Amino acid sequence: TASFIVKQTIARSLSACNSLTSVHQALTDAFCKAQDALTDRMTEDTSLNGMGSTPVVVLVNKKSSFIAHVGDSRFYHISRGKLQWRTTDHSLVSELVQTKALTEEQARVSPQSNVVTRALGATNNHTPDIKEICYEKGDRFVVCTDGVWGSMPSATLFKKISAVADSSVIVMALQDEVDVIGTQEGGGHDNHSIAIIDFNENSQKTNLMIKKLKGIIAVLLFLMIIFFFVFIT
Repeated sequence: TASFIVKQTIARSLSACNSLTSVHQALTDAFCKAQDALTDRMTEDTSLNGMGSTPVVVLVNKKSSFIAHVGDSRFYHISRGKLQWRTTDHSLVSELVQTKALTEEQARVSPQSNVVTRALGATNNHTPDIKEICYEKGDRFVVCTDGVWGSMPSATLFKKISAVADSSVIVMALQDEVDVIGTQEGGGHDNHSIAIIDFNENSQKTNLMIKKLKGIIAVLLFLMIIFFFVFIT
């Protein structure tokens, strides 16, 4: 119920945005409206008190992309077969990982792994982390709940989500595998939602960065040639 309300509210809010509104502000406003919607629903139906959602929102346009999230659902950016960036979980065990009190694997299997410090719904902090990311042709974005990444070690998951294969095949295979793992462990396992976005072109900001880099390299080569003729010949 919480996830449905959040999804619908954020989608409506972003769709109704004025084109003059910055993406950062649009995302912040959308999360605020989703929180208000959850609060209103819990007031109407007290049996829903305590519900919450850990959304990850990905906005993509030709210029770049923006990632917003609260909670322990994750976003992965894979480029050239390597992990470029991953959202930081808003959770108790994630804080312990950052202070090196736990390893990533210890945090994954910890009994407290489901204790979130930020989420929409019944928490005190609903502010999303927002980051702008450029993308290149061949890049892959992966969004998933803790029911997916929490079911297997990070190295195993990364190998699966970075495989050179059709994204729909990876999604279906992972959903089936997580179901099998959950069943083998007694059932009652967590939600395991996953979505993958593959890119077949560079973002405009990436193109600009490449052009600037080429320009810098050309200038450096020119200066090196001058240096060679002036000081060496």
